[in-house]
Amino acid sequence: MYANFTASLVKQARPDIPSTVSCPVNRFTKSVKSIDSVFSAGGKKPAFYDVHIYDRGKPFDAATLDSIAAEVKQRRAQLVVGELSFGSRQFTDMMVGEFSKAGVAPSSLVFWPLRGGA
Repeated sequence: MYANFTASLVKQARPDIPSTVSCPVNRFTKSVKSIDSVFSAGGKKPAFYDVHIYDRGKPFDAATLDSIAAEVKQRRAQLVVGELSFGSRQFTDMMVGEFSKAGVAPSSLVFWPLRGGA
């Protein structure tokens, strides 16, 4: 059902406005093919890939970031971190550094201060 709903939105999206479907970081590598399929059904490609990454107070799995980077590089696309924990410079630096080491530096970071709030 979600794929059908998203596919109809993609088909209706204006071609002059970049669009994508965002995904939590821990589900990206399992979801990227579905994202591609939804856009393909609408005769399009995602303009970029968007992941959400929050500081959970524990070391982040660098292998997950490496696999995301590999998927994005394979598609020759840009990576955007569309939701990122606000106020943790150390976490932000680590995450950007890990993606950069893997060869895909995020083109944009969007901080999300209301995570878990209204």
